[in-house]
Amino acid sequence: MTTALPLDHVALRSGTPAEVAQYLRGVRASTADPAPITTQLHDAVVQGSIPHAVFALWTPLHRDARSTVAGLQQSESLLERKTVIKAFVKATRSAVTMDEIWNVAGGTPGIVALMSNLSTDEIKLLCNGLAKTVSLCGSRPERHARLTELVELLLSQENPDPRPLQMCYKRILPACTTTKVAEHEESRLSWSQRQQAILLRAHSALYETRFLDTLLSAETDDVDFNAWKQLVNNSPGFAKDVLSKVLKADGPLPMKADDFVKLAEDITKPLHRRRSSTEKTLAFEILEDLIAIFEKHSDLTKYVNVEPNGVLLNVVKFWEHARSTRPRIQRHLVKLIGLVHESYFKSAKNVTDMVRYIHPAVSYRLFRLTVQSSAYHSFDIEEDADGSKASFKKLKGPWPADLFTAFADDDADASLRLFRKLISTFPESQFLICSSLYRCSIVESAREPETDKGDPYILEAFLVHASSREATSSGSNTSNLVKQRLQDCKDKAARARDWVFRKGWATIALNLSVATGSFDVFADTIVWARRFNKDSNAVKQLYSYNNFPTIEATDLLSGIPSFPFRLENPKTGIKQSVESGNRILMQLLETAVMALREPSFQQYDWSCITSFPEKVIERRLVRANKLERAPHSLSDDEVFDFLWKPTIEFLIEAEKYLLQPNMDRLYPREIKGLIHSIDFDFANNLRPHSARFLDTLAQERDKLWKEYRPRHFPAVHDVETPWPRGLPVQYLCPREVASARDLPYVCGRIEAVVFGTPGILLREPPTDTELRDAIGPCIEDYCYALKTYVNTASDASERDTRVRKAWRHAVDNLSGDQMTKSESLDYWSYTFSSRANVKLPLDVESELPSRLQPVLPDVDDPDLPTEWNLYLQSDGILWDKGPNNGREIPATILTQMINHGGPWFAPTIIDNQSPWDDGVWLEPPTHTWNFWPMKGDLPVS
Repeated sequence: MTTALPLDHVALRSGTPAEVAQYLRGVRASTADPAPITTQLHDAVVQGSIPHAVFALWTPLHRDARSTVAGLQQSESLLERKTVIKAFVKATRSAVTMDEIWNVAGGTPGIVALMSNLSTDEIKLLCNGLAKTVSLCGSRPERHARLTELVELLLSQENPDPRPLQMCYKRILPACTTTKVAEHEESRLSWSQRQQAILLRAHSALYETRFLDTLLSAETDDVDFNAWKQLVNNSPGFAKDVLSKVLKADGPLPMKADDFVKLAEDITKPLHRRRSSTEKTLAFEILEDLIAIFEKHSDLTKYVNVEPNGVLLNVVKFWEHARSTRPRIQRHLVKLIGLVHESYFKSAKNVTDMVRYIHPAVSYRLFRLTVQSSAYHSFDIEEDADGSKASFKKLKGPWPADLFTAFADDDADASLRLFRKLISTFPESQFLICSSLYRCSIVESAREPETDKGDPYILEAFLVHASSREATSSGSNTSNLVKQRLQDCKDKAARARDWVFRKGWATIALNLSVATGSFDVFADTIVWARRFNKDSNAVKQLYSYNNFPTIEATDLLSGIPSFPFRLENPKTGIKQSVESGNRILMQLLETAVMALREPSFQQYDWSCITSFPEKVIERRLVRANKLERAPHSLSDDEVFDFLWKPTIEFLIEAEKYLLQPNMDRLYPREIKGLIHSIDFDFANNLRPHSARFLDTLAQERDKLWKEYRPRHFPAVHDVETPWPRGLPVQYLCPREVASARDLPYVCGRIEAVVFGTPGILLREPPTDTELRDAIGPCIEDYCYALKTYVNTASDASERDTRVRKAWRHAVDNLSGDQMTKSESLDYWSYTFSSRANVKLPLDVESELPSRLQPVLPDVDDPDLPTEWNLYLQSDGILWDKGPNNGREIPATILTQMINHGGPWFAPTIIDNQSPWDDGVWLEPPTHTWNFWPMKGDLPVS
């Protein structure tokens, strides 16, 4: 007999869950027979030496059948029995462990006897757990046989448990043998939705046969199509079998046409999913049979359309996602498109809907394939035959302009060729309408104000700029036709008598200048548009959010093309484009400043201009990541030099420009900066060169404000640490930057706030009005710094280390003499957890004072019933009315930094003073009941 090792009850009683788990793992590794250890733990729990929660850690570790059965037999600890039930269910996953526990328990009769001693809730837990094993593939036949035997005994008269628990026992039925399931279904047993899904997965052969018989009987009114979907998802081979039988059936379709189309939609929807090597050809076989069925039964073709999740769009999606196998799928797609009714693709809207359903990168190829294969068109748009012009008349549209820009993402040269062929066929461009996707795009611009006619000049200029062949042949010069059109728009805008048309023609001129891709043309047009600053109605709409800036203008001024790896010399080309984009952004800001002279000036009319730099920088951050794929092996230093250096210079120059006197009506001297609200996923997409950009920009902005603030408030010269003379730490970076790991300057500033000098931070805040005005909103936010410092950790272990380090400094050094130890722990716990949203490790939480327990009142006569108010103190005074209801202590510089409010609520305008606190309120100890699960410090039974 194995002698059990003595257990350390102190470690089990006082350790954290992680420490106790580590100790128990060591105990389990040191013994071959864990049953005596289980007995020791059980006896210690019964005696009250250690908490019941120890079984939540020990039971998953021992993996011993004897210990598991012993846990089911005992009745002293409910928690032990609950964890053992889970261990019992887990043991049934393997045939070996299932045999062990079955033998130890005395076979199926022994398990039934054990279950008779369990509570109703425990029976439910066990039955639900066993039912879930139906989805497990390993040892399925052995498990099904064992559980079938168990269920039959539980439902028989030989069950020693007289309680009416048959409904609980029947929950195990899905995990029984297929024969048992079929037997119970014959008795019209109803399954829950969850049970039905489990049965379809575990006993698919039964339901596939039954479903196929029903389906081919032409009596499909009672077919459960939801079940069909799951059968197809579980087994694509079954879908192939169904199609094969339908295809081989003689005569008419052996089911209703609309029912077959529903099945076909379910079959084709998952075709584009990745499959194992053994199933790679299965999708093609399914598609081949499906097309053959549609060809054989022509009445089905009326159901082939571009409805979402329809057969046609599902096959198109399959074609889109394929790479090497796309030609093979395309052969079937051509046949399917050819089967569509001739008049269906006569509608341009139907073709447009299908092309928009896929990614633009393959949109032109799909459009060409559709026109080539459809019964109505039946010609190749790439051919230059003599009769092609007559064929192109079938493409009368109207086609939305964004369709051609989508084609440009696939093949810009081909998109331009198609457009010019249509222009030659329809000289009045009646085939074109402006886009209606509401994306603020230049292709939403009409040919004339207040119409829906598409503008062929804007579209052609854009396609010429996007076309590599045209760009190479014509350079940066725009065509004479576009120049003439641009001048005509300017003239019509100047001559228009109504502001609506002045704004309309000016918008067309701006969009056309963007479409050319020429920085010089765009800059000249912006200067020309300044004449409308005096036209209050026109300028308000000209620079409104739904009109400007367009996505193409943002792309242009970003300076980085959509495909930078196609550039021959990206360093020179992108640097020149970025500098030109910066120059135009400054021109736009100057335009907004000029409008300050007008009596009708309103700040919100120009907010899209002041926020435009933020959108451009966001686009640069996104597209800069594409430079990594360039074949030129650009280093981070090179990217920083030609992209981010000019960007930093522009942002500093622009902010300095907007901080000049008398600009506050346009830009109210905010310390946040121009890109504080930028929308970019810094956590996942920040590259080293972009991180260096943010860090360098933070330094340069801090220098800028160190120079600016003393000119505005001379008392800034008298400001001492910890008040910054430049910017506070929370406004050095955009607000979405949650980690400063790759930003050394910002990281240093953050650590200086979190680990500030106690002798300075615990001083009284200044009371001089002039000094408070000089400080203004420039107060370091301790909670922001703490949260960012913790988030800078590389992993969970380092994060906990950082939290402990900051906690120790706060509790030991920053609490001062005004707080008691208990008050200090409560105060910093609230600051870390609630204000800074920093989760404390368990060992830190263990330091916190425990909740006060309600006090039973003293009564004169214990035999008389007495009402007990658990919110009364021992002296009968309510907790919120007595002397223990907290207290106020004098405020310090640190409390001002903690209560500053964060970047969302604190003032950000340099002229606005932050609220100053005279005192800090310390809450009293609480004794509210805590109904959350115990952490193991109290027994649960």
